[in-house]
Amino acid sequence: MCITRILFILFAVCSFFICSGQNTDERKALLFSRDSVKLFKELQTMAVTDQQYRKSTETFHKHISEVNGIDSINTTRMIEIINTYGFPSAHRFKTKGKEHFTPHIILVHADQQFADTLWKLLLIEKEAGRISPNEYAHIDWHLKGRHGIPQFEGGKVKKRKNGSTRVKFTSF
Repeated sequence: MCITRILFILFAVCSFFICSGQNTDERKALLFSRDSVKLFKELQTMAVTDQQYRKSTETFHKHISEVNGIDSINTTRMIEIINTYGFPSAHRFKTKGKEHFTPHIILVHADQQFADTLWKLLLIEKEAGRISPNEYAHIDWHLKGRHGIPQFEGGKVKKRKNGSTRVKFTSF
């Protein structure tokens, strides 16, 4: 009888810690609200480092090992951020003008090793409404090998004079 009680108490305590350790939507919203200024600055820095060697093809290829390292570090951090705060879509930040940037671009350079983890996280975030369909489509397109054109909502494919295409969309 005593062993049964001990096992029950142990089970109850373990269940409490497992459940309380999960980040609920409400908890993510609270943490995001509390840390949004700090998080915004961190994401801006990540976006700058993400783009620093992508200014030209020559610079990109010359620094490919640095690029891969930055992408890996940024992706790992974005996974931590998503687990803690939910997806940090630009619309969740109250910013204007030149402060605006698109944090999802960081994951458009994620290495394939992160694909399964990102798809699982991003489906949850899409259902919760923290990532827009267009942000999701852009990341999904990248993770699937960048074939064709991302399936943006409201996107229209425009053909350029040189034969290349671009997608013009109404909002991101």
